Amino acid sequence: MKASLPCPACGREFSAQAILDASDVSWPDLCWIHFTCPSCGTKTHIQVQDGQMATVDFLGAPGPEWEINTVMHVPDLTVRMDPGLAHVWLNGVHHEFKAQQ
Repeated sequence: MKASLPCPACGREFSAQAILDASDVSWPDLCWIHFTCPSCGTKTHIQVQDGQMATVDFLGAPGPEWEINTVMHVPDLTVRMDPGLAHVWLNGVHHEFKAQQ
C-alpha cells in the first residue's frame, strides 16, 4: 500500500495530513471527506477508514456508481462518523468535517 495519495488530475502526491488540511466537508454515511488539491484545485472524494485513506472514482454521472481507486496505509488514523459530522484523528489530533447538506 502507498504512503501518499495522488491528485487524480495533476498527479501530485499528498500525505494524510495534507489531505486533512485541504478537506472541507464530509459524507458520513459513505465515510468520505472532500479534498481540494492545493496544486491544481481539483476536488476529490477521499474515503477515510481506520488505518487507511483512498481516492474514490465515480463511474458514471449522475448515477451513484463509484469505486475505490488508490489506497494509502495510515496506521495512526482513527475515524468515527456521526450523522452530521465526520471525526478523524491523525496522530492523536482531532479533525472535524461537517456533513454536506
